Amino acid sequence: MPTLKSIRKRITSVKNTQKVTKVMKMIAAARLRKAQASALGARSYTEHLRNLATSIAGRMQDNPDALLAQPSELKVMEMLVITSDRGLCGGFNTNLLRKMRDYWNDYASRGVQVRCTMIGRKGRDYSKNQNLQLGNYLDDIYANLTLEHITPAAEAAIDRFIEGESQQVVIVYNRFKTVLAPDARIEQLLPLTLAATDETATVVDYLYEPSKEAVFRQVMRRSLIMQVYQALLESVAAEMAARMTAMDSATKNAKEMMERLTMQYNRARQAFITKELMDIVNGTESIKK
Repeated sequence: MPTLKSIRKRITSVKNTQKVTKVMKMIAAARLRKAQASALGARSYTEHLRNLATSIAGRMQDNPDALLAQPSELKVMEMLVITSDRGLCGGFNTNLLRKMRDYWNDYASRGVQVRCTMIGRKGRDYSKNQNLQLGNYLDDIYANLTLEHITPAAEAAIDRFIEGESQQVVIVYNRFKTVLAPDARIEQLLPLTLAATDETATVVDYLYEPSKEAVFRQVMRRSLIMQVYQALLESVAAEMAARMTAMDSATKNAKEMMERLTMQYNRARQAFITKELMDIVNGTESIKK
């Protein structure tokens, strides 16, 4: 049976842990508000830019661009995988990496070579443990999360596709959906897929300067870079939400554990006092005899 001293130590330890998790929850909540505002604020711009690129692409069927070319044979598929640098965020990284690995294995089983660019230390550590060959690893992204910082990596993936080094580019990330559940997604960036057009919609023919092809290439590059940046913003918001939820759960669990330990301590103390009283009574009876 545990002693009173050991139970007191456990109660103190759990209480200190609860203080830490409570503070971490408050920090995550504050960061979530900022990250959520950034992610939701950029969504509209990203979607409109993508729609603009798709609209121009729909008018280039007579002279298709390399970014629209559907490969005759898929040999190399490139993945941009976005994970977090830190843990203590529940199944945020685990669920995403499991989905990524299933997707990887599916393509690899068909003889497709998978090239992976990993963003985030958790993804890098997972790759090392699973012996996955990385094409590239981007560090210090979250220390300076700006559009300019992510642009070189996004442009490198675009250039590899144009030069024929890869025939498909996808991005794997957690989209911020609700505070309680991040949405692990795999979205195709290249080649650009054209959505079916509404035949009843009014088609407007624009004048392009210097040319339709030049405008499309510039808009498309900007759109792809923005989609990668948007995925990072979504991932950060989802990470903070997952960490806030995990720390809230840990704080509640610590409270329940303290209640159980306090009850155990009171019972042990009561048993100790009862034993002491019994010893005193027995000693008194012995003296009387």
